[in-house]
Amino acid sequence: MNVAHAGFIIAAYAICIGVVGGLVLAIYLDHRRLKRELARLGDRRGSDA
Repeated sequence: MNVAHAGFIIAAYAICIGVVGGLVLAIYLDHRRLKRELARLGDRRGSDA
């Protein structure tokens, strides 16, 4: 490996890890929000019947 390119390679990996981590976090937070909303809708539907 050429040492002159090591900084670029490390930066590229760091950016990729950050982007993938951000996507995982966004999916996790959306999942929590959807579960909470579905539970709320289920409670409301149960009280209507």
